[in-house]
This record gives sequence, C-alpha cells and structure tokens, in this order.
Amino acid sequence: MQEQEAIKERKEKFKSWLKDKHNLGFLVIFIVAIAVRIYHFMLTKDQPMWWDEADYMAYSKTLAGFTSHWAITGGHVSIFPYVVALFFKIGLSDVAVRFFLELIPSIAILLIVYKTCLLMYQDKRVAIVCLVVISVLWEFVFNTFRFHVDNPALLFAFLAIYVFWQGFERKEKIFGKINANWAVPLTVVFSVMAYSLRRGYFLFFLFFLIYAFMTRNFKDLIKDKYNWIAAGLFFVLIAIFELTVSTQLITQTSQQYFHPEKPISILMFQVFGAYFKPVEHAWSGILFYLFWIGLALIVYSFVLHLGYFKKTEN
Repeated sequence: MQEQEAIKERKEKFKSWLKDKHNLGFLVIFIVAIAVRIYHFMLTKDQPMWWDEADYMAYSKTLAGFTSHWAITGGHVSIFPYVVALFFKIGLSDVAVRFFLELIPSIAILLIVYKTCLLMYQDKRVAIVCLVVISVLWEFVFNTFRFHVDNPALLFAFLAIYVFWQGFERKEKIFGKINANWAVPLTVVFSVMAYSLRRGYFLFFLFFLIYAFMTRNFKDLIKDKYNWIAAGLFFVLIAIFELTVSTQLITQTSQQYFHPEKPISILMFQVFGAYFKPVEHAWSGILFYLFWIGLALIVYSFVLHLGYFKKTEN
C-alpha cells in the first residue's frame, strides 16, 4: 500500500514538473538528442576506424592479451586503452565498448551541461539554449560514434566544472549529498581523470586556480585544509599516471604540435570568413549579411544597456 502511494506521489510530482514549459522543453530536446544518438550509433557501429581510433583499439587488444603486439603512439598516451582492455577481458565486444564509453558519456554530458548552466545562470532559458548547442555541436556528435577519448574526457571535465561551481562557488551539497568542503578535492579528481584520458586537458587545472585566486582571499585559500588535501591528491594522482601509464612527458607530447615553420598569423583567426566563404549557392550570401545585421543588433543592445550593467553590483 505504501509503495503504491509512493508511486502515485512521484507521478503527481512529475506531472507538476511538466507543467513548467521550460521543463517540458528540456525534456523534449533531451529525448530527441538521445534518439538521434542512438539512431546514428546503430548506423555507424560497424564503421571502419581512422588512425587515432585504430591506435587506441590495437593497444587495448594488446593489453587485453590478444594476439596483437602494439605499442601506442606517444601522443596517444591515455588510460582509455586500459579501461577498454578491462571490458574486453570480461568478454564485451568493441560495439558494447563504444556503447558504454562513447554513447553513454555523450548522453550524460547533455544532462551535466544543462544542470551546470542552471547553477551558473539560474535561468532555464539559458540552460535550454546551451543544451541545444551542445546537442548538435558537430565535433561532439562525431566523436559519439568513434572509438576515441574525446567524449569520456569531456564528461569528466564537465563533472569537474559542475562540482566546482556547486560546492566552491554556491556552497551547496555536491550532488545533494557530499559536503561542499570537498568541492576542490573532487574537482581535482575529475580534472586529473580528464587529463589522464586526454592530455590536452593539462591547461584545464589553471582555469580553476585562476578563478579561485581572483574571487577569494589568498589567506583564506591557504588556511583551508581541503585545498591542501586537493593539492596532495593532485600530485599523487598525476604521479601515478605519469609513472605507470605515460610513455613520455607532457612536454614531449606538446612538442609534436609545435611547428616553428608556421608562425602565428592573424589570418588564422578569421573564423567568420571561413563560415561564410562564397560558394555557388545564393543563400550563402544572405546568411553572411544576416550575420552582420545580427552582430549590429547585439552591439546596439549592449550599448543601450551599459547603464544597467554599471549599476549591477554582482
């Protein structure tokens, strides 16, 4: 009897939640995004691999004890093949691995982005817009159907942001259960996980440090024992990764992306021109002019509200 009443109460809460048009909008977008991902996952589950994927896959099979004897490329050092090897060890296929390590994180990221934006802006409209953008972002969607490190790493990166903002900035219980004091140590754990999956996240730690030092008193940060716990965790976890998994230092990896023969040029940053590069289709020119009209409206609106911004205390 009590169980039936509990189910009925949950149904009523859900109906009440759906009455908010923003909640309904979120649910519709979220379901459509999941459906699109599942549909394309079924279409692409047997597609050929590109070089990066094959490098991770071959090394995963080597670690799992298969007949291959593959040494991973230095630039692809990651804990990803080790996790995949565990899946292979328990008898899962590469399709199942893609499902759990690519599709599931892709869906989880949608939810985390929405929840993070709600925390930051306290406006469901902003959160819905961000959800739409991340749902159709081509590189994110592309990697959902690839045997690659991007989505798992991005999942932990967004978890780090969510935990940091909820605990450090808003002083709320993390995930509704963990004391806010553990925000920084948990942020470190998630950030190191993101780095261990994709070493391109080595700059990610700086974002949190810069924000903390810009928004808090230095003495207060030093006195907080949880910050020292976080620092200890950082060095221990990084040392474990670098001494066990890594085959080359991060400085050696970064050098692979340095090309002294190609000096930095301002021309590289002409992004808008690339988006609206003239093609045979007539509508491309229309989009180009609409872009400039939209930009002019944004600038006008910003100038119009300058007085309001100056009066805002936060």
